Amino acid sequence: RKRRLPLLPRRVGVVTSLDGAVSRDIVNVLGRRNPSLPIVIVPVHVQGSAAGAEIVDAIRFLNQGAARLGREVDVIILARGGGSIEDLWAFNEERVARAIVASLIPVISAVGHETDFTIADLVADLRAATPSAAAELVAPAADDLRGRVETLETTMQRVVGLLLIRRRSRLSYLVSSPGFANTETKMRSLTSLGRDLEARAVRALQRQLDAARSRTRDADRGLAATDPMRPVTVARTRAVTLEQGLARSIEQQLARGRGNLAILSGQLDMLSPLKVLGRGYLLAQRTSGQLVTQARGLTAGDRLRLRFADGDVGCEITETVDPVPQPSVVDAK
Repeated sequence: RKRRLPLLPRRVGVVTSLDGAVSRDIVNVLGRRNPSLPIVIVPVHVQGSAAGAEIVDAIRFLNQGAARLGREVDVIILARGGGSIEDLWAFNEERVARAIVASLIPVISAVGHETDFTIADLVADLRAATPSAAAELVAPAADDLRGRVETLETTMQRVVGLLLIRRRSRLSYLVSSPGFANTETKMRSLTSLGRDLEARAVRALQRQLDAARSRTRDADRGLAATDPMRPVTVARTRAVTLEQGLARSIEQQLARGRGNLAILSGQLDMLSPLKVLGRGYLLAQRTSGQLVTQARGLTAGDRLRLRFADGDVGCEITETVDPVPQPSVVDAK
């Protein structure tokens, strides 16, 4: 039944007396550890015959009435300073215990000194040795939170960096694979095939449409030559219906053809090496057309052709440096 305290409460409710030092101690500790944390204090008597009823009303107010006033709290501190067992007896009353258990908001009991125990301590979600200790439990220090956030940020950056290194390595392997060199040729061939299929489909559908229109005109002329008006009207209506149905059928076939073409175009676009080149990568080739995948074997004076996403440039190796895997390339022309 015990509930965890919220890690970062939006507002803290305090049920205690304003006469003693307890309320000041709680406010001072909360202000020192987290100055931006709002506090709602509900003053009550903490001893005497009326104390139990006031404590019950205060807990119910923080659960129900505070939200209506825009003062909703996330945790309640029930606090009192030390005293004799008679002074603390309000916190042993059954109605106080039942109000704590019925609270929808977690309750911290901070009654008396560390050696004092009441029934409120046993039924609360958490017991604090002192009121000041209760304030420290509900308000994590801002410096501690800032340090935790910085640690999480550093860990996240390290994980993301490792993931990027792995992805770059995988991409480099794919770019250097033999199949990548033939991807552009395959893409162009598939693109040409797709365009040819589209043109053929359009021409075939256009022929069907022309033939349908010709038949409709012939039917209209035949109907116009007959004298009875009723058969003419019926025939014309049927002809119009057939033409509309044929037009819808042709449009549906065209839509399916366009959809298939869009799928093929998307597949071709996924295979395009130009997308990889567009992200800053390039292909290096010798003048003979051989693809260069590593710096080893290149010497000063070798001429290369560098292929970018928007065109090619020629260059000449002027210097090789070991053990850096990429040659220093200058004199781009």
